[in-house]
Amino acid sequence: MRSLSLEPPRGRGTTVNSDINVKVKSAGERMRIGELSERTGASARSIRYYEQVGLLRSSRLGNGYRDFDDDALRTVETIKTLLDLGFPTELIERVLPCTGDAGPIAQECGVLVQRVTEIRDDMDAKARRLAETRDALTRFLDRAVADAAHAA
Repeated sequence: MRSLSLEPPRGRGTTVNSDINVKVKSAGERMRIGELSERTGASARSIRYYEQVGLLRSSRLGNGYRDFDDDALRTVETIKTLLDLGFPTELIERVLPCTGDAGPIAQECGVLVQRVTEIRDDMDAKARRLAETRDALTRFLDRAVADAAHAA
Protein backbone atom coordinates (compact mmCIF):
# COMPACT_ATOMS: atom_id res chain seq x y z
CA MET A 1 0.00 0.00 0.00
CA ARG A 2 1.28 3.42 -0.89
CA SER A 3 0.29 6.68 0.85
CA LEU A 4 -0.15 9.74 -1.23
CA SER A 5 -0.26 13.09 0.54
CA LEU A 6 -2.04 16.01 -1.13
CA GLU A 7 -1.79 19.46 0.39
CA PRO A 8 -4.33 22.07 -0.70
CA PRO A 9 -3.06 25.66 -1.09
CA ARG A 10 -4.43 26.96 2.27
CA GLY A 11 -2.28 24.70 4.40
CA ARG A 12 -4.90 22.07 5.12
CA GLY A 13 -3.37 18.61 4.87
CA THR A 14 -5.27 15.77 3.28
CA THR A 15 -3.93 12.25 3.07
CA VAL A 16 -5.27 9.85 0.50
CA ASN A 17 -4.49 6.18 0.92
CA SER A 18 -4.78 3.98 -2.10
CA ASP A 19 -3.85 0.47 -3.09
CA ILE A 20 -2.21 0.47 -6.47
CA ASN A 21 -1.99 -2.84 -8.28
CA VAL A 22 -0.79 -2.44 -11.81
CA LYS A 23 0.36 -5.27 -14.01
CA VAL A 24 2.49 -4.00 -16.83
CA LYS A 25 3.77 -6.18 -19.62
CA SER A 26 6.81 -4.93 -21.39
CA ALA A 27 7.04 -4.51 -25.15
CA GLY A 28 8.40 -8.06 -25.25
CA GLU A 29 5.44 -9.84 -23.70
CA ARG A 30 6.29 -12.54 -21.13
CA MET A 31 4.09 -15.42 -20.08
CA ARG A 32 4.17 -18.56 -18.02
CA ILE A 33 3.55 -22.01 -19.41
CA GLY A 34 -0.19 -22.00 -18.63
CA GLU A 35 -0.80 -18.86 -20.66
CA LEU A 36 1.37 -20.13 -23.52
CA SER A 37 -0.59 -23.39 -23.46
CA GLU A 38 -3.92 -21.56 -23.48
CA ARG A 39 -2.94 -19.20 -26.28
CA THR A 40 -1.47 -21.90 -28.57
CA GLY A 41 -3.65 -24.89 -27.78
CA ALA A 42 -0.55 -26.97 -27.00
CA SER A 43 -0.63 -28.81 -23.68
CA ALA A 44 1.77 -27.74 -20.95
CA ARG A 45 3.25 -31.23 -21.17
CA SER A 46 3.94 -30.75 -24.89
CA ILE A 47 5.52 -27.35 -24.24
CA ARG A 48 7.79 -28.88 -21.60
CA TYR A 49 8.72 -31.61 -24.11
CA TYR A 50 9.49 -29.04 -26.83
CA GLU A 51 11.78 -27.32 -24.35
CA GLN A 52 13.38 -30.60 -23.27
CA VAL A 53 14.31 -31.57 -26.85
CA GLY A 54 15.60 -28.07 -27.62
CA LEU A 55 12.79 -26.81 -29.86
CA LEU A 56 11.79 -24.04 -27.44
CA ARG A 57 13.61 -21.92 -24.87
CA SER A 58 12.44 -20.27 -21.68
CA SER A 59 13.99 -18.45 -18.78
CA ARG A 60 13.23 -19.26 -15.16
CA LEU A 61 11.63 -16.94 -12.65
CA GLY A 62 12.90 -16.79 -9.06
CA ASN A 63 10.25 -19.33 -8.05
CA GLY A 64 11.40 -21.78 -10.76
CA TYR A 65 8.45 -21.18 -13.10
CA ARG A 66 9.16 -21.12 -16.80
CA ASP A 67 8.93 -17.69 -18.39
CA PHE A 68 8.40 -17.46 -22.16
CA ASP A 69 8.64 -14.43 -24.41
CA ASP A 70 6.12 -13.60 -27.14
CA ASP A 71 8.31 -15.30 -29.78
CA ALA A 72 7.40 -18.58 -28.09
CA LEU A 73 3.83 -18.21 -29.41
CA ARG A 74 4.96 -18.33 -33.02
CA THR A 75 7.50 -21.05 -32.30
CA VAL A 76 4.93 -23.34 -30.66
CA GLU A 77 2.44 -22.72 -33.47
CA THR A 78 5.14 -23.56 -36.03
CA ILE A 79 6.10 -26.73 -34.14
CA LYS A 80 2.45 -27.82 -33.97
CA THR A 81 1.99 -27.21 -37.70
CA LEU A 82 5.12 -29.15 -38.60
CA LEU A 83 4.11 -32.03 -36.31
CA ASP A 84 0.63 -32.05 -37.89
CA LEU A 85 2.33 -32.33 -41.28
CA GLY A 86 4.15 -35.43 -40.08
CA PHE A 87 7.59 -33.93 -39.47
CA PRO A 88 9.63 -35.81 -36.85
CA THR A 89 10.98 -33.66 -34.00
CA GLU A 90 14.55 -34.24 -35.20
CA LEU A 91 13.69 -32.59 -38.52
CA ILE A 92 11.69 -29.82 -36.82
CA GLU A 93 14.77 -28.97 -34.77
CA ARG A 94 16.67 -28.44 -38.02
CA VAL A 95 13.82 -26.64 -39.80
CA LEU A 96 12.96 -24.11 -37.06
CA PRO A 97 15.98 -21.85 -37.68
CA CYS A 98 14.86 -21.62 -41.31
CA THR A 99 11.44 -20.28 -40.29
CA GLY A 100 12.61 -17.40 -38.09
CA ASP A 101 12.60 -13.68 -38.64
CA ALA A 102 16.30 -13.73 -39.44
CA GLY A 103 15.51 -15.74 -42.55
CA PRO A 104 16.98 -19.00 -43.74
CA ILE A 105 20.56 -19.95 -43.06
CA ALA A 106 21.54 -20.78 -46.63
CA GLN A 107 24.03 -23.57 -46.04
CA GLU A 108 21.85 -25.38 -43.51
CA CYS A 109 18.49 -24.70 -45.09
CA GLY A 110 19.36 -25.90 -48.60
CA VAL A 111 19.38 -29.54 -47.51
CA LEU A 112 16.26 -28.99 -45.47
CA VAL A 113 14.42 -27.48 -48.42
CA GLN A 114 15.17 -30.67 -50.34
CA ARG A 115 13.88 -32.84 -47.46
CA VAL A 116 10.75 -30.71 -47.03
CA THR A 117 10.17 -30.94 -50.79
CA GLU A 118 10.33 -34.74 -50.52
CA ILE A 119 7.82 -34.69 -47.66
CA ARG A 120 5.50 -32.44 -49.68
CA ASP A 121 5.80 -34.71 -52.72
CA ASP A 122 5.01 -37.75 -50.55
CA MET A 123 1.94 -35.93 -49.23
CA ASP A 124 0.85 -35.15 -52.79
CA ALA A 125 1.23 -38.81 -53.77
CA LYS A 126 -0.82 -39.90 -50.73
CA ALA A 127 -3.48 -37.32 -51.58
CA ARG A 128 -3.68 -38.63 -55.16
CA ARG A 129 -4.02 -42.21 -53.91
CA LEU A 130 -6.75 -41.15 -51.48
CA ALA A 131 -8.61 -39.31 -54.25
CA GLU A 132 -8.35 -42.38 -56.51
CA THR A 133 -9.65 -44.60 -53.69
CA ARG A 134 -12.50 -42.15 -53.00
CA ASP A 135 -13.43 -42.12 -56.71
CA ALA A 136 -13.38 -45.94 -56.84
CA LEU A 137 -15.63 -46.10 -53.78
CA THR A 138 -18.01 -43.58 -55.33
CA ARG A 139 -18.23 -45.65 -58.53
CA PHE A 140 -18.86 -48.78 -56.45
CA LEU A 141 -21.61 -47.08 -54.47
CA ASP A 142 -23.20 -45.66 -57.63
CA ARG A 143 -23.30 -49.16 -59.18
CA ALA A 144 -24.64 -50.70 -55.97
CA VAL A 145 -27.46 -48.14 -55.81
CA ALA A 146 -28.25 -48.61 -59.51
CA ASP A 147 -28.27 -52.42 -59.15
CA ALA A 148 -30.53 -52.19 -56.10
CA ALA A 149 -32.94 -49.93 -58.01
CA HIS A 150 -33.12 -52.40 -60.95
CA ALA A 151 -33.65 -55.34 -58.62
CA ALA A 152 -36.59 -53.65 -56.91
